[in-house]
Amino acid sequence: MADRNDALPPLVPLDGAALLDSVQEAFLAVDPQGVVRGFNRAAEELLGMTAAEVCGRHLDDTGFRPEYEDQPIGAALGRLFAARPSGPIVRVLTVRRRDGHRLGTRAAISVVHGSAGPLACVFLTDLSSQTAAEDAAERHAAFLSALLDSLSVGVVACDDSGRVILINRALRRVHGEPEDGPVPADLVLTHPRHLFDADGNPLDWERTPLMRAWRGEHLAAEDIVIRVPERRTRIFATTAQQITGRGGQRLGAVAVAHEVTVQRHTERFRACHREVGQALRVSASIVEQRHPGLRPGPGLRPLLPGRQRPPSGHPGQRAGPQPGPDHRPAARRRDQPAPAAALRHDRLRTPPRARSRTGTWRSPARVRRVSARQRWAVLMGSEEVGR
Repeated sequence: MADRNDALPPLVPLDGAALLDSVQEAFLAVDPQGVVRGFNRAAEELLGMTAAEVCGRHLDDTGFRPEYEDQPIGAALGRLFAARPSGPIVRVLTVRRRDGHRLGTRAAISVVHGSAGPLACVFLTDLSSQTAAEDAAERHAAFLSALLDSLSVGVVACDDSGRVILINRALRRVHGEPEDGPVPADLVLTHPRHLFDADGNPLDWERTPLMRAWRGEHLAAEDIVIRVPERRTRIFATTAQQITGRGGQRLGAVAVAHEVTVQRHTERFRACHREVGQALRVSASIVEQRHPGLRPGPGLRPLLPGRQRPPSGHPGQRAGPQPGPDHRPAARRRDQPAPAAALRHDRLRTPPRARSRTGTWRSPARVRRVSARQRWAVLMGSEEVGR
């Protein structure tokens, strides 16, 4: 092994300038006096200046004139050399391109000690693309927040760890929370107190539609009851699903709640109305089978004893099943005298015209008050009425 290593040619000393030009990040070296000692090709492309225009000049005299916290970098550079940090320090510097456009950069600054003295080696990373991406993300978040707050349905979402990151105004109003501001920190503890399933059973946080969707379930219009103290009970049809990325990884979950309180109450009323109607029809059929003398109808009004049912097809006869001939009282012929009991029953009823002592009828206005003795005589069937 030793012979093989001895046969290898010695390493050629690397050219520092060529090595720095191969680095993708912009690089510049500055001595303690603030004079630029190095400037690579990536820095030329970033700032639009050549190394010949920059090297050997003070930072304040160069065209890019770096600034830290809106102040010239000279004072900050002096503190850096005095501190002699052992590792790189990351700061945000503002530089200028050749056209005067200000450019934000992330600077990783290290102090290197060499034979020529200490040098500050600065690697610059353009933050313009990152800043543009952050601005676009901020605009998108503001647009999405305004869109969700304008919806009349409740929306709640969580991230990949199950932490709730969004709840819109409609759902905040349902739970009696402030419409604006960050997501309440105690949401996981307060919201389950208001949540119940369709059967009225309380829901803990792990059984809520959002958490079930976060675990991979897909819910379609599942009824959730929300009961907030001192407020009316409301029913919401909740749809929830998991949010996944392009590679199938879980990014979070979202649940949307649409109020259906009126619809559910209407459906229950109609179902109850149908059941009551069915029960009444069944009870009427049972009563008719057991008691044929009872006529089905409102209140199941029975026939009075002695009342004759009109013949079939009579205009006053009601529709429906009729009792058999065995239950219809026999009709009396006109030449057949009425029994004494029927006559006494007819006399006891209040007549439209009163009967006189001679057996004739006269108007009730001319009838004297009938005594108890006279009523008793009529009841016993006497032909004479006591005076």
